[in-house]
Amino acid sequence: MKNRHPFIQFFFFLVILAIGLPLYAQNSLRELAAPKKVYIGNIISNPHLNNPASFRNGVANAHLLEEYNTVVLENYMKMSFILPESKPDDIHNISIEEFKATLTTEPIETFLSHEDWANFRKRGHVMIWFNQAPKWLRSSAPTWTGQQIFSFTRKYILTLGQVCGNRVDEWDVINEAISDDAPNGQRQWRQDTWYRRANDGSMTDWGEATYENYIKMLFVWAREAQPEARLYYNDYAIENFNTSVASKNRFMRDQFKALKECGAPIDGIGFQSHFVLSNMVSPSGVINQNFISSVQRSMEDLAASGLEVAITELDIRICNSDRPERFQETAFRTFSEMALRQPNCREILVWGLRDEDNWITSRNDPPFTGCQDAVLVEGANYTPKPAYDGLADAISALPNRDNFGFSPLNPGNGAPADCGGMGSLVPDIISVSEPVAIAPQGQVVITVDYVATGNQDIIAWFQLDNAPFTVYNQAIANAGGSGDGTAEMKLNIPADVPPGNN
Repeated sequence: MKNRHPFIQFFFFLVILAIGLPLYAQNSLRELAAPKKVYIGNIISNPHLNNPASFRNGVANAHLLEEYNTVVLENYMKMSFILPESKPDDIHNISIEEFKATLTTEPIETFLSHEDWANFRKRGHVMIWFNQAPKWLRSSAPTWTGQQIFSFTRKYILTLGQVCGNRVDEWDVINEAISDDAPNGQRQWRQDTWYRRANDGSMTDWGEATYENYIKMLFVWAREAQPEARLYYNDYAIENFNTSVASKNRFMRDQFKALKECGAPIDGIGFQSHFVLSNMVSPSGVINQNFISSVQRSMEDLAASGLEVAITELDIRICNSDRPERFQETAFRTFSEMALRQPNCREILVWGLRDEDNWITSRNDPPFTGCQDAVLVEGANYTPKPAYDGLADAISALPNRDNFGFSPLNPGNGAPADCGGMGSLVPDIISVSEPVAIAPQGQVVITVDYVATGNQDIIAWFQLDNAPFTVYNQAIANAGGSGDGTAEMKLNIPADVPPGNN
């Protein structure tokens, strides 16, 4: 009997070790997700797409294939990578085929046809976004008519449909269209976008040019172009439930429920979910249940109107080392399990294959100064972190399902839009040509492109670019009435200005 004790103890120790192994040593996220019928995804960056076999020594692609069942391009499906660098000739009159010939579509084709990713669910990001668009579009589109904005956008979306065929499973149709500002306590659509003329109040072939009518038609054209894809509106800081009309969440819920009722064939809302760990977990590691419940309430509210939710760009950043990395396990687990237990949510995409390549880590400007460590793995070998275990635990806790439970696609209606809104332009400076050199007692000439909504003045100042910001001279030009235009303005430089390097 004495000789058997060490063996029994050793065997028992091995059993304890096996039970205590982290989930990632036993099953990948992809394997865990399969019986639960949920999609767990991540991104493919530009260099990864360009050469999957050699990017990060091939480890990045191997990690993607092992862990995920859904994928999205980080950048290559955005306008800045598809549209030409200069404006096509006669852009408002060329055919879709002629327009298609000007586009760069090779990266999209690689993404959709590469055999490594043949079994992945594919997300298109993004059809229309005010950001990451070529300079010529941002500068010239504000001078177009409402009809031209509607027509150009339709042409672009239908062309994307020709390029992609039925190989994209879901699309972000429009991204981040809600303003971060709430003037006079009322949230609004973004006013400073290249498509602002879609709200100029003129009549188009698809109804009055208002933001509401424009966004409805974006979804109508997207459904025409991609009839088998799920269609989403995607944004950040819309997750937490709020009843104030000043809030981004309330505006999103009100507007997109109304647009759905008006016939927009929208299937759901993308919650980007760029979170801060200190908002989710206390200094002692206790989950902020109010945060979790608030997001859940938003999801339930959208579900009541037949709108699904996808978690599209999840990361949970640590800022200024104010929380230990191990607390990410609690945050990822609690949030992800809550989201995937909702009947209208079957998908989570993490935005970044590893910490070192995540967009948060690469920035050092507000509000991201001092922030990093936002995703699931780190290092050259893509080593799982506690955050990974949190997501794995969340998936494991879900019930097994026979299907994904998606509702049928929303057909909407293709009728010209009559979804309300107040079409009106907002005056703005579109671009300013900067002087090449400035010298005391000299003169500089700047060219200002603008949109005016009345008899307004354009004022240019010559001043210090730091405290006390002394103004040395100014010039004034009159816009001369509503519309777009260009003003040439001359500024005389005094002799007593201090030296500068810019």
